[in-house]
Amino acid sequence: MSVIPVPFHVGIVVADVERAMAELGDLLGVTWCHPITGVASHHLHQGEVVPTMGTSTCAPQGAVYSRNGPPHLELIQQREGTVWAETGLHHLGVWVDDFHETSADFEAKGCPLEAVASVAEDGTWIAGPYHRTDEGLRIEIVDIGRSGPKLARYLDGLPYA
Repeated sequence: MSVIPVPFHVGIVVADVERAMAELGDLLGVTWCHPITGVASHHLHQGEVVPTMGTSTCAPQGAVYSRNGPPHLELIQQREGTVWAETGLHHLGVWVDDFHETSADFEAKGCPLEAVASVAEDGTWIAGPYHRTDEGLRIEIVDIGRSGPKLARYLDGLPYA
């Protein structure tokens, strides 16, 4: 018997992070951490082809997590030409012990890798492998050992670093 991992966050791509923060804060009583800014490089994966999408600069409000949760809401600034090009519900984020191992397991089960959200210049995965089911559900597998401490500090009001 398998256990469904409980999502710790729900990713939503929005046209304007600040506006979405205000709207959802008012509608749902959600409070927010400080927006995460910076530069992100990611790779899209289509079968054996791995095109590099290059570096895209985040808007001043690149992404933000809700303080409320879990599951936390993650608002992501829409960015054309990236995996975050379309607004709306984007993914469920689940903790895993090893995202490389889980990614290989998802691939073996017929759930292909769609993109990796953050990739170092040498091609090393930093964060965010996204897999997509046949029915269109996107799952972000997040390495708890690497990202868990960063998220805990971030939710306590410190920078996501």
